[in-house]
Amino acid sequence: MSDTVTIYFDDNDSATVDFSSLSREELVNRIRETIITIFEYGTFDGAHHKMYTLDQALRNLLGDSYQTVIHSYENPTGSTEQMYDWETGIAP
Repeated sequence: MSDTVTIYFDDNDSATVDFSSLSREELVNRIRETIITIFEYGTFDGAHHKMYTLDQALRNLLGDSYQTVIHSYENPTGSTEQMYDWETGIAP
């Protein structure tokens, strides 16, 4: 199993996350917390609550890499300005 995950946003842009510094226990805890978050908040009506759930799931999984991945998503390669907005939603 690889210690890195590459997230592709489109044909030209991606972000790579390195999980090599995490123990197996830390990885399992991140996955567990993500599953709990999805079941706890994912059933609330409203797109803003669903977006909150997705954002929290990413935060759980990515940890310290969250800001780097979001920045890469919002600012595609070759762009001189922010092209996309990552919405964090509203907590239920």
